[in-house]
Amino acid sequence: MTARGTLIAFAADEGQDAKDNYKDALSLFTTFLVSELSKPDLPLCALFEAIRRSVDSASFQAQTPFVYDGIIGNFIFNHQTDAEAVRRVETLGGNQLPKKVLATVAAEKDPNTVAAFIARYPNSSSAGKAKGILTDLMSSTTTAAGVLPLQINDDLRGENLDADTNYRLVAEAADRAYKAGDYGRALNGYRKLANTKQDDGWITYNLANCELQLKQYGDAIKTFDTAIALKPDNPWAYYNRGVAHHLSGNLSAAIKDYKKALQLMPLYAAGYNNLAIAERESGDLKSAEIDASKSIELDPNYATAYFNRSVIYSIQNRKVAAQQDLNRGNALTIPKKVG
Repeated sequence: MTARGTLIAFAADEGQDAKDNYKDALSLFTTFLVSELSKPDLPLCALFEAIRRSVDSASFQAQTPFVYDGIIGNFIFNHQTDAEAVRRVETLGGNQLPKKVLATVAAEKDPNTVAAFIARYPNSSSAGKAKGILTDLMSSTTTAAGVLPLQINDDLRGENLDADTNYRLVAEAADRAYKAGDYGRALNGYRKLANTKQDDGWITYNLANCELQLKQYGDAIKTFDTAIALKPDNPWAYYNRGVAHHLSGNLSAAIKDYKKALQLMPLYAAGYNNLAIAERESGDLKSAEIDASKSIELDPNYATAYFNRSVIYSIQNRKVAAQQDLNRGNALTIPKKVG
């Protein structure tokens, strides 16, 4: 494995035995892992440090988890507070009135920043308008229809390509550019790789993702077509082709692709919500309600699904249910603390 950016957690240190079947068929390590994962805004390193302390204590020092940490930056599993958005609102605040701050925030179309505004100015006359903006953003196609990241092809790190140093360097550079949000540079890199290995479904998929991120929807759809022909069992290719169709306004094609993706990965909550948004926008409210509810069933903390179902209920004039979902969506999105 490439060490950079990787964290490897072992349930026990070298020479120790990991205690299995601790509670309810879970191992001692997994029991505390599950417990820590439910805590919001806990950085990855802090999460495993807490697990290490708990396992060490519960085993009477007989089992101490060991972590190899090569993480770059800060990663959080259960992210609920966007600190950058909070700082952005504080910076905009200064001596400006909340109305002026909201005008700037709304123009940026970032739901995290709008949520931070509501937390910062909960009693202002602009708070109600901000909540309406947040609902629109969280239930819209462009916000909720997320693009899946690239696939790092194991072959690019494998023995069969070790001799081709230039190929490997181009692949690694393209990966880094994509992760940094430099999709134009990543696109050029993947295009070179695709020309070299035209039968590689993952490289073609990555190329299509770059085109999608650059809003080149027509090109992305064609490239996803090729990726699917090369690797028809890749659910993300169907899913992201669905996103491309969705964002270009072809709802029937988007619905078809989302459904195919969900056949291959039936536990993907965001996929059901995207499907529900497309169904809602096409006027099929019954199916939209079913699929938004399925999304919430799979992930009860998935805020966008609550906002989406709230809009569905509002269209159906089910005011109480709509408000309940809106309240839940707001509770999951708006930070509890600011500053």
